[in-house]
Amino acid sequence: MTNSTILEELLKLAATANSLAEFKQSLAKINI
Repeated sequence: MTNSTILEELLKLAATANSLAEFKQSLAKINI
């Protein structure tokens, strides 16, 4: 694994986590 590959994977994980957080916020707004 090269450094760039690791960075790309970290960015993917960060993007996924961010998407999940936004999704949870959307659900919270709907529930309220």
